[in-house]
Amino acid sequence: MIAQAGGLIVDIDETDIDLTDIDEGRLAEMLAVVGPAFEKHLLRSLICDLRAARARLTRAATRCDVVVMRNQTHVLASLAVTFGAVALAAAARELDGRSPPLAGEIDASRVIDRTDRLITVLSGRLAERAG
Repeated sequence: MIAQAGGLIVDIDETDIDLTDIDEGRLAEMLAVVGPAFEKHLLRSLICDLRAARARLTRAATRCDVVVMRNQTHVLASLAVTFGAVALAAAARELDGRSPPLAGEIDASRVIDRTDRLITVLSGRLAERAG
């Protein structure tokens, strides 16, 4: 699997890493950058961006719109890499690299599933900070 980390493109052996939904250390790092006053805002913004990209990807996959699909996989991969969501980044890059089908829908289910899982994790972090 090819993934991008810190601007570097690396080949990752999936058997050697934990492809959990998010790297807690990376998320903590990003939240520390904005500070406690803006943590909730950053999480809300990220969740909103993920939901919007997910919706556009879903529509594009249904319509077999390769241009929009590739655009949204880039958006999702960029967000994922920034916040340490290695599994989503890998799934998005893999989908982006596939040859589009000649007809029918594009199977984006793995990317959509990983996006949903990341939204759930981030929503939990947001709820922890709200309480």
